[in-house]
Amino acid sequence: MNWIQNALKANGIDAFVSGQLEARPLPELIKSKIRESEAFLVLVTEKSSDWVQNEIGIAYDAGKPVYALVQKGVRVEGILPYITVYEEFDLSQPQSLTESVQSFMERIQSSRREKAFAQGVLAILGLTFLLLITKK
Repeated sequence: MNWIQNALKANGIDAFVSGQLEARPLPELIKSKIRESEAFLVLVTEKSSDWVQNEIGIAYDAGKPVYALVQKGVRVEGILPYITVYEEFDLSQPQSLTESVQSFMERIQSSRREKAFAQGVLAILGLTFLLLITKK
């Protein structure tokens, strides 16, 4: 699944893939990476470990937007169905996973634009407020 990481990186999204880690202590490193992240994308497949539920919980607790791509036919358990809408993909049709990753990237880019706009509006409002206060 390195292509997912590469696709995200090509769109200006740094990806941290916990399944590729070998450093210790692993749980603390994963927790810190999730807490430092902008959003959390989880790929749930028939081969996902039980630790995935912990990662989802950490992201939720840290207030991160959680996006999930779930392999068709895999039962979704834990808090995931309660905290986010997830997309299913079919491994026999790689384009469905590609489309889901593209959708995730679009959501992140949209979220960044909205955040930048909101920060711009707040800066303008702050400047206006400052001008009103200082102008007498």
